[in-house]
Amino acid sequence: MSAAFEILLLTAQRENEVLSMRWSDLDLASRIWTIPAGISKNRRAHRVHLSAPVLSLLNNLLPRTGASEWVFESPKKPGTRIVSINKAANRYGEEAKVTDWHPHDLRRTAATGMAVLGTAESVVGRVLNHSPRGVTAAVYIRAGYSREMEAAWEAWAEEVMEIVGAVPRLVAREAAAS
Repeated sequence: MSAAFEILLLTAQRENEVLSMRWSDLDLASRIWTIPAGISKNRRAHRVHLSAPVLSLLNNLLPRTGASEWVFESPKKPGTRIVSINKAANRYGEEAKVTDWHPHDLRRTAATGMAVLGTAESVVGRVLNHSPRGVTAAVYIRAGYSREMEAAWEAWAEEVMEIVGAVPRLVAREAAAS
């Protein structure tokens, strides 16, 4: 179950979209997850770049749920997906002694983190698959921002890995300098 929370945090996508992830929606070789229009809140298909940590999580899930249609198949009802992670969120909150938190807070954290790292608000909006607002954004700008979104997901994943100690900062800095 923790993989769902990690993917929520690393991709900044909605809980329903993550839990509705099908193996057929993923192109692991190209590192792309396509959220179908029928699943996304705004009814627009959305392409999500899979950073290395997300790809690793999915590759670890593949032996467990790869025979299923669903990445997050229900352990209680095989052939169906997990519908909610609220009970698990409550357990995690109790263990961490954190009250009044919800899985959606991970999406807010990711968006805030991307902004703090210097990602433009318009790009964060695209990462979140928000509908463009205003005449300029909605009518005139036809750019997909795919490179900028990929950079935002990668920078955010690197930051999260540094925070949790998966990548020591010194090693990350040396690699960036090379």
